[in-house]
Amino acid sequence: KVPPHTPSESTMAVRLKVWGNQETMNLPSIILENIKQNAYFRDLYVYKTYNEVLQEIEREVRHLEPWIPKTRTPSTSFCLLYKLFTLRVTEKQMVGMLDSQNEFVRGIGFLYLRFCYDPAGMLEWFYDYLEDQTPIQPNERGKEIPLWTFLIQLLVEPKYHDLMLPRIPVPVMRQWKPDLEPIAQRAGLSFDERKSTGGSNRAPMSMRRMYAAVCVSWLCCSLVLFEIEMLLECVLC
Repeated sequence: KVPPHTPSESTMAVRLKVWGNQETMNLPSIILENIKQNAYFRDLYVYKTYNEVLQEIEREVRHLEPWIPKTRTPSTSFCLLYKLFTLRVTEKQMVGMLDSQNEFVRGIGFLYLRFCYDPAGMLEWFYDYLEDQTPIQPNERGKEIPLWTFLIQLLVEPKYHDLMLPRIPVPVMRQWKPDLEPIAQRAGLSFDERKSTGGSNRAPMSMRRMYAAVCVSWLCCSLVLFEIEMLLECVLC
């Protein structure tokens, strides 16, 4: 069994280490660029402290979808998620978020961990909440679901809505399997060690297109050279 994360007094003031990209929070570029250009996110510049951002979450957030439905405008929740990242949350602050009375503060805390915390230690943060029945509404028009269902989806699914989640290494997924597989089955999800690695193991689309373009260019050059050779042979004959 995975022990729960229990920060010590000496580490409570330490900022959580960022796993992966130190600037992007591992958010897909499509939503990150939209967040940076968003007027609401720019207005958040006036907030300089963790407490100010939490108060804004409590006032403004009503769901945890990445986008405002039927648009490519980033949601209030994801603008505030990235704002928190720019402030670099401490262990004590994260504990406060996960134990908050506000469902959206809790949800954004878990999204923060899922996007930029080291997978090797991630389950320790989630562990104490995997039986939590507290209702949460992740989707604007959806029904409330128990918190544990939201968490197991974050841990075993490769995507959050249409956003690819950071890759969980296969060895880590294997360590998680005894704890998470029964919970995933209870939520109607399959626990596939390979499924959570799908997005990051594949070459980015731009790289695949580049490779295809190189192959096509090489083929075209080969055909041109062949035709030149044929023409030279005809002239020489």
